[in-house]
This record gives sequence, C-alpha cells and structure tokens, in this order.
Amino acid sequence: MEDWEKNSLPSLAAFPQEVTFRYRYLYFRIFIVRRRVRGAKGEATMKTQEPQRGTTRRQLKRLTLEQIKPVEEALAPTKPKPMSGFGWGQCTNSTDEILLVYGPHTPGSRYDNTLFCLPPGWTTPDNWDCDGFFVPNDRIANQAFSKLAGPLAIKYYDTRNFEVIKSAPNEYECYFNNGAYSPGTINWQIPDIDYSVVAAVCLS
Repeated sequence: MEDWEKNSLPSLAAFPQEVTFRYRYLYFRIFIVRRRVRGAKGEATMKTQEPQRGTTRRQLKRLTLEQIKPVEEALAPTKPKPMSGFGWGQCTNSTDEILLVYGPHTPGSRYDNTLFCLPPGWTTPDNWDCDGFFVPNDRIANQAFSKLAGPLAIKYYDTRNFEVIKSAPNEYECYFNNGAYSPGTINWQIPDIDYSVVAAVCLS
C-alpha cells in the first residue's frame, strides 16, 4: 500500500493477483479522489497566500456627490449637477495613493473638465461623469504596449467603467485607455507637479 503516497498512479503490477476487476476499479477511484482532494487543498493555500492585484468593485466604497472634492475650490463653488441616463464614466481607485480624476466641467473654469480628489479604495459617484485621471511627473502610465512618464492626462470615453491599479510602486496600470495626453495637447488641466503635491492638496 506504499503506492498510495506516491505522486504517480500505481501500476497494475502493484495489485494482488486474486483481486477482481471490480476491486481494482474501486482502488483506482479512491486513489484519484484522494489526489483531487490534496490538489484542491494546495490550490486553496496558494490562493490565500497570493497577494491581491486589484480589488473588486463590490468591495470598494463609492463617493457621493457631496463627498467628492474639487482641487480648485475657487473654480468650483458649487458641486456639478448629476447626469441622467447612462452616458457617464466611472473610475475606481485600487491603488494605495490618492488619485486626481477628471470630473465634470464647472462654471468659471477655462478647461473642459475639473480635477477632483479620489481617495484609495473609493469609486467616483454614480451619475457623475469621470473622463480619466492625472499622472504626476514622478509616476509612469503603464499602457498595454508602452510606458509614458508624467505629467499626463489619461482619457477614457463616456460610459467606460475603469479601474486604476499599480503595476509597480511608481506605475499606474491603465491598459486600454482612450488616450494619453501631455500638457498643451488637450484642453485639460495637466500641472507639472509630483505626487507629494497631489497628496498635500487633497489632504489640506
């Protein structure tokens, strides 16, 4: 019975000659079940030890229209009105850093949209159009086939629900975006600042 502990199936020669075909079949079935149970336990252990690369949207918190904070309070004295229908995009911040996201245009701003703060682990509000996110000058946008250094604006089309995660300590993974823009190439606010400034502005 030492073959029970081996990693490969036992050969027919391991069976006593007087064992019938039915018992041979039962022997193999028990052996296979034991192998499957051991394999399932091993996979469960690996899954619990494997670090999570991203967080599902159900586990994340969603900001309300009253909670989301514009970077330039002077340019946004009132909160943007919520959108109706399904034409709005939504961003989930699954990094460990604060993100600046591009939200609806506010009266008085010369840009097409406004920068807002999105804390880690949060999602932008429902019925609130998120156009993309900002990459500081000390961070990198890791796209599907290239990497670009900030400052950048990463754009997503309307109706896109996208998640930003980190592929490295200084890299934001943004596969399948709809454009990466440097300052002056789009009428969006793309300041030449590093992440420490982003954190200071949003935490002030």
